[in-house]
Amino acid sequence: MERINFKQQRDFGEILGTTFTFVRKNILQLAKFTLVFSAIPLLAGQLLFGQAFSHVFSSGFFLDPGSNPLADSMGQLIIAYVLMVGGILTYYVTVNSYIALYAAGVENISISTVGKEVLRKLPRYFGAAIITTVMIMIAALLFIIPGIYMFVVMI
Repeated sequence: MERINFKQQRDFGEILGTTFTFVRKNILQLAKFTLVFSAIPLLAGQLLFGQAFSHVFSSGFFLDPGSNPLADSMGQLIIAYVLMVGGILTYYVTVNSYIALYAAGVENISISTVGKEVLRKLPRYFGAAIITTVMIMIAALLFIIPGIYMFVVMI
Protein backbone atom coordinates (compact mmCIF):
# COMPACT_ATOMS: atom_id res chain seq x y z
CA MET A 1 0.00 0.00 0.00
CA GLU A 2 1.44 3.33 -1.07
CA ARG A 3 1.65 5.87 1.73
CA ILE A 4 0.28 9.37 1.24
CA ASN A 5 2.67 12.28 1.78
CA PHE A 6 0.64 14.95 3.57
CA LYS A 7 3.28 17.66 3.18
CA GLN A 8 3.36 17.54 -0.61
CA GLN A 9 2.19 20.69 -2.39
CA ARG A 10 -1.12 20.10 -4.19
CA ASP A 11 -3.78 22.17 -5.87
CA PHE A 12 -7.36 22.12 -4.58
CA GLY A 13 -8.53 19.21 -6.73
CA GLU A 14 -5.55 17.07 -5.75
CA ILE A 15 -6.17 17.85 -2.06
CA LEU A 16 -9.73 16.55 -2.38
CA GLY A 17 -8.62 13.49 -4.32
CA THR A 18 -5.87 12.69 -1.82
CA THR A 19 -8.26 13.14 1.08
CA PHE A 20 -10.75 10.69 -0.38
CA THR A 21 -7.92 8.25 -1.16
CA PHE A 22 -6.76 8.42 2.47
CA VAL A 23 -10.31 7.88 3.74
CA ARG A 24 -10.94 4.98 1.35
CA LYS A 25 -7.72 3.21 2.40
CA ASN A 26 -8.00 3.81 6.15
CA ILE A 27 -11.71 4.09 6.97
CA LEU A 28 -12.13 0.64 8.50
CA GLN A 29 -9.15 0.89 10.80
CA LEU A 30 -9.97 4.47 11.76
CA ALA A 31 -13.61 3.54 12.44
CA LYS A 32 -12.47 0.67 14.66
CA PHE A 33 -10.26 3.00 16.71
CA THR A 34 -12.94 5.67 17.08
CA LEU A 35 -15.48 3.06 18.16
CA VAL A 36 -13.09 1.63 20.75
CA PHE A 37 -12.23 5.00 22.30
CA SER A 38 -15.33 7.17 21.93
CA ALA A 39 -18.38 4.94 21.48
CA ILE A 40 -18.79 3.98 25.13
CA PRO A 41 -18.95 7.54 26.57
CA LEU A 42 -21.14 8.70 23.68
CA LEU A 43 -23.57 5.82 24.07
CA ALA A 44 -23.68 6.16 27.86
CA GLY A 45 -24.33 9.90 27.56
CA GLN A 46 -27.11 9.38 25.03
CA LEU A 47 -28.78 6.76 27.21
CA LEU A 48 -28.61 9.04 30.26
CA PHE A 49 -30.04 11.95 28.25
CA GLY A 50 -32.85 9.75 26.99
CA GLN A 51 -33.65 8.44 30.46
CA ALA A 52 -33.58 11.92 32.02
CA PHE A 53 -35.83 13.46 29.40
CA SER A 54 -38.14 10.48 29.51
CA HIS A 55 -38.51 11.11 33.24
CA VAL A 56 -39.13 14.82 32.67
CA PHE A 57 -41.78 14.41 30.01
CA SER A 58 -43.56 11.40 31.48
CA SER A 59 -43.82 12.72 35.02
CA GLY A 60 -46.98 14.73 34.45
CA PHE A 61 -45.48 17.99 35.67
CA PHE A 62 -47.83 19.78 33.30
CA LEU A 63 -50.68 18.77 35.59
CA ASP A 64 -48.90 19.36 38.91
CA PRO A 65 -47.50 22.90 39.06
CA GLY A 66 -45.58 22.14 42.28
CA SER A 67 -43.34 19.44 40.81
CA ASN A 68 -40.09 20.12 39.00
CA PRO A 69 -38.80 16.94 37.36
CA LEU A 70 -36.19 18.89 35.40
CA ALA A 71 -34.52 19.91 38.66
CA ASP A 72 -34.77 16.32 39.87
CA SER A 73 -32.97 15.12 36.73
CA MET A 74 -30.34 17.88 36.65
CA GLY A 75 -27.52 15.73 38.08
CA GLN A 76 -28.20 13.03 35.52
CA LEU A 77 -28.28 15.61 32.72
CA ILE A 78 -24.93 17.08 33.82
CA ILE A 79 -23.31 13.64 33.89
CA ALA A 80 -24.79 12.87 30.46
CA TYR A 81 -23.49 16.17 29.06
CA VAL A 82 -19.99 15.53 30.43
CA LEU A 83 -20.01 12.02 28.91
CA MET A 84 -21.16 13.34 25.54
CA VAL A 85 -18.56 16.12 25.45
CA GLY A 86 -15.88 13.65 26.58
CA GLY A 87 -16.89 11.21 23.85
CA ILE A 88 -16.82 13.86 21.15
CA LEU A 89 -13.48 15.17 22.39
CA THR A 90 -12.07 11.64 22.46
CA TYR A 91 -13.31 11.13 18.90
CA TYR A 92 -11.41 14.21 17.70
CA VAL A 93 -8.26 13.20 19.57
CA THR A 94 -8.44 9.66 18.17
CA VAL A 95 -8.74 10.83 14.57
CA ASN A 96 -5.97 13.39 15.04
CA SER A 97 -3.69 10.82 16.70
CA TYR A 98 -4.27 8.29 13.92
CA ILE A 99 -3.47 10.84 11.22
CA ALA A 100 -0.37 12.01 13.11
CA LEU A 101 0.90 8.43 13.44
CA TYR A 102 0.20 7.80 9.76
CA ALA A 103 2.01 10.99 8.75
CA ALA A 104 4.97 10.05 10.98
CA GLY A 105 5.37 6.84 8.97
CA VAL A 106 4.33 4.29 11.60
CA GLU A 107 3.78 1.07 9.64
CA ASN A 108 1.41 -0.98 11.79
CA ILE A 109 -0.82 1.35 13.74
CA SER A 110 -2.36 -0.63 16.58
CA ILE A 111 -4.99 0.16 19.19
CA SER A 112 -2.33 0.39 21.89
CA THR A 113 -0.28 2.87 19.84
CA VAL A 114 -3.28 5.07 19.18
CA GLY A 115 -4.39 4.67 22.81
CA LYS A 116 -1.04 5.98 24.08
CA GLU A 117 -1.30 8.96 21.74
CA VAL A 118 -4.89 9.64 22.82
CA LEU A 119 -3.93 9.55 26.50
CA ARG A 120 -0.98 11.83 25.82
CA LYS A 121 -2.97 14.41 23.84
CA LEU A 122 -6.32 14.31 25.67
CA PRO A 123 -5.37 16.73 28.51
CA ARG A 124 -4.22 19.36 26.01
CA TYR A 125 -7.39 19.02 23.97
CA PHE A 126 -9.49 19.16 27.15
CA GLY A 127 -7.70 22.36 28.24
CA ALA A 128 -8.16 23.89 24.80
CA ALA A 129 -11.87 22.99 24.89
CA ILE A 130 -12.29 24.67 28.28
CA ILE A 131 -10.44 27.81 27.15
CA THR A 132 -12.47 27.95 23.94
CA THR A 133 -15.74 27.57 25.87
CA VAL A 134 -14.79 30.38 28.27
CA MET A 135 -13.83 32.63 25.36
CA ILE A 136 -17.14 31.96 23.61
CA MET A 137 -19.08 32.67 26.81
CA ILE A 138 -17.23 35.96 27.36
CA ALA A 139 -17.80 36.97 23.73
CA ALA A 140 -21.50 36.16 24.04
CA LEU A 141 -21.74 38.24 27.20
CA LEU A 142 -19.97 41.15 25.54
CA PHE A 143 -22.47 41.10 22.71
CA ILE A 144 -25.61 40.41 24.78
CA ILE A 145 -25.13 42.96 27.57
CA PRO A 146 -24.44 45.92 25.23
CA GLY A 147 -27.37 44.77 23.14
CA ILE A 148 -29.70 44.83 26.14
CA TYR A 149 -28.34 48.22 27.20
CA MET A 150 -28.87 49.66 23.73
CA PHE A 151 -32.36 48.19 23.64
CA VAL A 152 -33.27 49.91 26.92
CA VAL A 153 -31.65 53.23 25.94
CA MET A 154 -33.26 53.32 22.50
CA ILE A 155 -36.78 52.83 23.86
